[in-house]
Amino acid sequence: MTSSDNKADSYINLAKYYKSIGNIKKYEQYSEPALKSGKQLPETHSFTQDRSDHNSNNNLPHIEEIIKLYNNKQYKILLKLASSNPAHELLSYIAPSIYFATENPEQAEHSATHINEEEERLIRTKTARIWHKLNKPLDGEPRVHLLILTYNREKFVSQALTQLAQTEYKNFAVYIADNGSSDATWDVATQAVAHFPDHVHVSMERLPTNIGRPAGHNWLLTKYDHSLADYIAIGDDDLTEVPSDWLTKMVQTAKAFPNSAAVGGKALYSHRPNTIHGCAHNIIEFSSRLSVSNASDLIDFGQFDYVDKVDHVTGCLHIYDRKILFDEVGLFDISLSPCQYVDVEHHLRARLKGYDIIYNGLISFRHMKAMGKESQINRTMAGNAIGNTIKVLYKHDKSLVLDTLTRLSEQRIAWLHS
Repeated sequence: MTSSDNKADSYINLAKYYKSIGNIKKYEQYSEPALKSGKQLPETHSFTQDRSDHNSNNNLPHIEEIIKLYNNKQYKILLKLASSNPAHELLSYIAPSIYFATENPEQAEHSATHINEEEERLIRTKTARIWHKLNKPLDGEPRVHLLILTYNREKFVSQALTQLAQTEYKNFAVYIADNGSSDATWDVATQAVAHFPDHVHVSMERLPTNIGRPAGHNWLLTKYDHSLADYIAIGDDDLTEVPSDWLTKMVQTAKAFPNSAAVGGKALYSHRPNTIHGCAHNIIEFSSRLSVSNASDLIDFGQFDYVDKVDHVTGCLHIYDRKILFDEVGLFDISLSPCQYVDVEHHLRARLKGYDIIYNGLISFRHMKAMGKESQINRTMAGNAIGNTIKVLYKHDKSLVLDTLTRLSEQRIAWLHS
């Protein structure tokens, strides 16, 4: 399992703080992952006593203020605080994150030594030590085909396409399918593609009816000739903020891991404070139920800013090795329509073939996660998500899955120590 499964102490502290000020909703948000880890939440003192004791001993702002400083990129202040309190449960994560963001891997590695949990230290140490490999300039740009499936996103698709059009990568083409939208998505998208540079080829087609997300992506994969592409990228239709170097960074990461089938990054909601809804995921249960790590939304304090080998990365913006995708993994499973667990199952197939799924948390982007939000309040979609987990469990041999993931996890630990 990833080290992210062992962050219970940090979640306990956050839960304790929010309980002390009476914010039960946030208390429950942070207590859930802590309780899942098997840890017990301690009794809380009054907020006044906690804050007074904390500041008198360490002269530190409280946790909410530290996160606010991190969200506002007040790096100098945070590094000064971290230098005086290097083992602080948040600052010990924030400091390496800042050093990675400012391209100082040596300092990131040094500051990570103050993290209590061994695997967390190892991940950051490994990220620092392969930094130059991760950022090695490309010897020519491999060809990338970017697929975008859209459905009833007239409010979001223009911003998504405008953001993707600012991609600094040159050697890519775009393939868009309107999946039978009943609103003005097609008209909005048709206008928005004008933002792509002239050298970027754009193909658009409108499907007469909604065939679901997996079938829609399969249509984009089979309708067009992708034989000249080195990588297939998939982007959602409700991305709100995408760094211009996202594709360069993902291709560089794929090059640094020749055995990788897919590369993804860290997905944040569009609002602040920065809240993570997609990061490094591992399958933590595959028996009577299917569950993955880091499935809950989490406040971002740099705890996922590293590069690692995982079982699944968020499907809203990631790339595949084209040859592995077509020749080894295959198309998406249309029985998992509309979308719940389709990417988890697809990446699982790559893992069963022995390929790596690479998470690069130093690449972050913002996303509405409109479909995910709807599934939380729509009974039909919630039922569909439960049904899809059962389909995945019965599709794959459980013993084979567990044996394979255990073996790959052991290989990952050896890689971290190498």
